[in-house]
Order: sequence, then structure tokens, then C-alpha cells
Amino acid sequence: MASSSTYDVYLSFRDPDKGITFDLYDALMRGGLKAYLGDTDLLIGDGISPTLLKAIQRSRICVIVISQNYVSSSWCLAQLVWIMELWRREDRLVLPVFYNVDPSDVRKQKRYFGEALEKHRRFGRRDQTTMLDWREALTQVANICGWVANNYRDDIDLIIDIVKSIQSKGLPTRLNISIYPLRYDMCDEYLEVFLQAGPQEVVIVGICGPGQMGKTALARVMYDQILHNFDGGCFLAEVAKRSDQPNYLVRLQETLLSEILLERNVKISNTRMGRDLIAQNLCSKRVLVVLDNVDNLKQIHALVGDRKFFGPGSKIIITARDVHLHLLELFGVDQFILAQGRPLPENVAGIWEPYQRSRCVVAGLKEYIETFNHQRLDKLRNLQAVLLQERQKNATQGRLISDLLKPCGEGSASNDN
Repeated sequence: MASSSTYDVYLSFRDPDKGITFDLYDALMRGGLKAYLGDTDLLIGDGISPTLLKAIQRSRICVIVISQNYVSSSWCLAQLVWIMELWRREDRLVLPVFYNVDPSDVRKQKRYFGEALEKHRRFGRRDQTTMLDWREALTQVANICGWVANNYRDDIDLIIDIVKSIQSKGLPTRLNISIYPLRYDMCDEYLEVFLQAGPQEVVIVGICGPGQMGKTALARVMYDQILHNFDGGCFLAEVAKRSDQPNYLVRLQETLLSEILLERNVKISNTRMGRDLIAQNLCSKRVLVVLDNVDNLKQIHALVGDRKFFGPGSKIIITARDVHLHLLELFGVDQFILAQGRPLPENVAGIWEPYQRSRCVVAGLKEYIETFNHQRLDKLRNLQAVLLQERQKNATQGRLISDLLKPCGEGSASNDN
């Protein structure tokens, strides 16, 4: 993600409402959105802790679950005031969820909202300024279009609607499949997702696996097919093989800038100067960069350094014989691709034996494949469960309609509705 945003969604809630909030949090994370739970019961005193303050500031969207319990907490009200300040000052997107409460009661501080505020004033000895800030924040958030839980059949439908709405707000599409098996001649479907991922972010993907598995071929196909979508690009081949040459990283930095900027005479004295020039010249450009066959962090840091070196929507592809994922994981890639030199077999673990017989033993590959196999099975089980629920739901609806039509005929049922 961009350096200015750490989270997609900040969830402000009162601890007694954690059931609905935790379910919403899980749904957001499954939907590829990074969420932060603002657990108010972890706070001490009336102010906002530095941790929560930082999380709010670094979140793109603030979702506020407003219930009767919410207003009884001075911690929640302090959060609300700060969130609405960001809403006014920085145009932060704020989305309220009115959980079993009437928005008009929130807006006018009627019924339990008025009673809760009066208790704060009398027993908490709040000064007039604080009370006015709380009332103003409640009025403002109630005037924002959000979700009213009482309009939904159950919490599940409410959560689905919230997640879909947030996903449509222009947030990055996450590459949330941690290990993605791919062969170079079957990557069209993946490239479509890859291009959509992180429209306002710099997305980094690592292609890994042992030698002769098609990592470079896969990276080249991806690069050639999507380069036209970017302001410029550079494919740096066999980075590690040049490591024995003097000033090899400086020469690669010069090549990177020359190809993207279309300038022939780019001269760099040292790698630090090169990093500075990359950041200065490419921070506003949407670029595609491939680092092929890297084997240490020094190479990656010299050539792509930091996400903020590149403009929004840039894509970085790094290939490495990094079976343990240590190198790419340390750099913080968004997704790992397992390069496949041939079609994925029915049993994923089946790729282990033939490659072990034909090549030297690669430490960790067996465990690597087994891990993916378990993840694939989990995804299939989840998909089957969802499909079963849909079939049961449709069957139930069919029986209800049939029961309604039997006693009074189709016309009568329609009139009653």
C-alpha cells in the first residue's frame, strides 16, 4: 500500500457490539481489504491512545458502528470527534452503520442518546466544550448516508452489503492468493486480475521456484503483454549473474532510468545517487519493472528500493530461486507465484517427485508444495460450503412460494403482496 495509508478500513465500535463488528472485520479481510479494529476497551482514560490515533490517520475509510452502547462510552465519542475532524479537514470517507438504532435519534440526540449524554455531563463532569463537540459529531455522522441494520433481514445480509459497497469505493483489489501456481502459456486470466490490482497502489509480485521452471519466461510473457498499459517499463534480465562485475548495480540503475525515461546519457556515480534519481524521476510515473533472477536484498533495494519510488498503479515483478520465500518475504511482496513449467496436475503434490528425480534436492520445496495443496483444499471446501448454502436458500424460498400459491392461487398471492 501507499506509505500514507496502512489500512483500508478503520472500525470504530463499542465492545458489547463486537459480535457484529468481528464478523464484519472477518468479511472485510476475506474480501481482500485490510481492516483495523479500534477496540475501545483497550484504552485508558478519556483520550485516544497514540496507537488508535495513528490507525485512524492511516486508514482510507472509517466505518462507525453506532449503537446504544456506543454513545455510553467517552472513548468512542472521543474517537468520533477525531474521525469527523478528518472528515471535515481531509475529506476522509466516513461510513456509519446504525446498528439497531434510529438515525434520527442519533442526529437529534433523543431517547437513550440524550440520556447517555446527560449522564456524561452530570456524572463525568464534562465541560461544555466537550459536550458540544460530542453533540456536533453525532449530528454530523447521522447526516451521512450509511446502513440501517433494521432494514436488513439479518446481520449477514447487512455485512455482505457493507463489504460490497466498500469494495466499490475505488480501493485496491488485493492479490490475496498467497501462492498462485502458473505456467507461462496460461497466464491471461491472471494478468487481468494483476492489472486491476491496486489501481492507486504499487503492487509487487514475486515469481519463485527452482531452476528450469519457467520463471523468466513467465515474467517475459507478463511484461510483453501488459507493457502498453504503463508510462514506461524495463526488464532487467539475470540480475544475479552480473553481481561479479564492478559497479554492476550502478549500471543496472542507469539502464532502468534510460529505458523508462527514454534517455541515452544517464550517468550515475554510486548506488545511493541511483536510488535518489529513481525516486525523483519515477515517483509520478506508472511503470512496469521486472527484476529477473535476484538472489539478495541488496539488488532489490538498489533497483526498486521502496514503493514510494514509483507512481500509483506501478507494478514490480521479481523472479528468484527463493523456495523458502525468505528473500521476497523480507522485501514485502504482495503475492507469490509458483512458476510451473507444465500444467498443474490433479494432485499438486505430484510435481514434487518428478522434479526431485531430475534435479538436485531443493531444500524446502516439498513443504512448499504441501502448504499450497492444503490452501487449495481449504479454498475448495469454502467454495463448496457457499454453494451449498445458496442451494439450501433457494430451495427454502421455492417451498415458501409454493406454499403461498397452493391455498389462494397465484393471483391472490400477488394481490396480498
